[in-house]
Amino acid sequence: MKKRLLFCLLLLCIVLSACGAETAKPTEDVTSAEITQTELVTEPATPWQAPERGAEVRLLYDETLSFSEEVQCVYQVPLLCSTGGDTDAVNREIEACYTPLMERVLNGNAPDIAGISYTVCRFRIYTLSLLIRTAHTDGTDSFSVYTLSLEDGRRLNNEEVLQVVNISMENFLSETRIRAGEYYDSLYADREQDADYLTQRALACGEGAVNADMLMYPDEEGHLMLISPFAAPGSTKARLLIYPLQKEFESSLP
Repeated sequence: MKKRLLFCLLLLCIVLSACGAETAKPTEDVTSAEITQTELVTEPATPWQAPERGAEVRLLYDETLSFSEEVQCVYQVPLLCSTGGDTDAVNREIEACYTPLMERVLNGNAPDIAGISYTVCRFRIYTLSLLIRTAHTDGTDSFSVYTLSLEDGRRLNNEEVLQVVNISMENFLSETRIRAGEYYDSLYADREQDADYLTQRALACGEGAVNADMLMYPDEEGHLMLISPFAAPGSTKARLLIYPLQKEFESSLP
């Protein structure tokens, strides 16, 4: 009798275990299917669309402020009008950088800022470059440079910019050090007898000024434009200046 009772209890446990396993199985399948379906729902990427020539930017700020009858300063901060690619990322970066600055200007808390301007360079079907220049009351300028591929809207780094103009990084660095020295000479030829002329010239050609991360962009003709610091002999303050890699294209300065 006891053996029969034990057998019945064992049989009942087996049946209940089987039912429990079958009940759990559909729940696991549904959860897996829901996860798979959730993973497949993604926002479609905005297709790249290059802007029309002459309509590459819109102005985030366009202000002319009068500080006296003789002094008027213009502040124009552009945003890209293209869509897709890295357009949104570039525009967010511009807004994050220049909105606080313009708020200072409009509130009268930026007496050191004498104006903001921009230049657009479109090198054929290859690149679109946006240069933003901030003028300071001490006679110096600061710059922001953004270069996008016109093919897919990607923001190009310096190595990619050099590929567009067919220059290797090694050749770029060696040529630019020579070119920076030539440009320094053209700026301060009348100061060659000053005591620290050679010191300041060496700094203009050194790694602190000429390196893989320096500001650069192709102009409308594909000439590589460079931006680096130059300090006059006897001066402790360097100015950022724009100059072309090739000496013969100095007339293309913006």
